Amino acid sequence: MSFIKINLEFTRNAKPEFSDLVDALSHYIPYLIGSIIYSIAVGIGFMLLVVPGVYIAIRYGFFSYFIIDRGEGVKDSFESSSFITRDAMKDLFVLGLILLGVNAVGLILCYISIGVVTTILINKTVGAFISFAGLLITVPIAVLAIAYVFRRLTAKRTRTAPRPS
Repeated sequence: MSFIKINLEFTRNAKPEFSDLVDALSHYIPYLIGSIIYSIAVGIGFMLLVVPGVYIAIRYGFFSYFIIDRGEGVKDSFESSSFITRDAMKDLFVLGLILLGVNAVGLILCYISIGVVTTILINKTVGAFISFAGLLITVPIAVLAIAYVFRRLTAKRTRTAPRPS
């Protein structure tokens, strides 16, 4: 939650402060409930066939951003996420594929450069751990990209039409 809040602050060109971390925790219960609902819905969607799971994941993927950034409740956050993603499903799908690829490349490159050497010289456990170090670079970039897209989608929707109530 705090990681999302910090990235949202970066997208505002604001300097994140310690109080932002504490502020994000005030939304813990709605975030937890929303995460459980989202995980179950996406899981069921993937069990039905992969396509419904991907659709649900994209359509409602910004619910947590609305909870953390705007303090919305669980139901409103899902409605808001559905509203802003309505016309951007293809673009968000492509973005997801790109970010998946970036994270995979980070993992592979780190494994090749560090993991193999460490596995040979030290042991397999340390090598596997260091292999994931590439994700320490690519995952923050991916989350920042998603926060930026959230800002763009909410700004676009605010300008084009009022949110249905």
